Amino acid sequence: MKRRQEIACLLGRKIKKIRKYNGMTGKELSVNLGISQQQLSRYENGISLITIDKIYIFCDIFDITISQFLDSCNEQKSLSHHHLLNSFY
Repeated sequence: MKRRQEIACLLGRKIKKIRKYNGMTGKELSVNLGISQQQLSRYENGISLITIDKIYIFCDIFDITISQFLDSCNEQKSLSHHHLLNSFY
């Protein structure tokens, strides 16, 4: 269960970062995804895990591939682990 929550948080942070970088409001993105603003908030805050079909739509909205989206999440996680390890030295 903890791993699922970590993934939800990681994906949520990335969704929010991409949305804000592109100047899109939560309302606009939620309409484009076909979900409520509350559901988008749950995704962005890591409370709910976004489904693959919504990831596909999200990537289409921002003209990125799913691979690019997931790779950027992996890079972020690697940097976090690197920072954590460095804090011990």
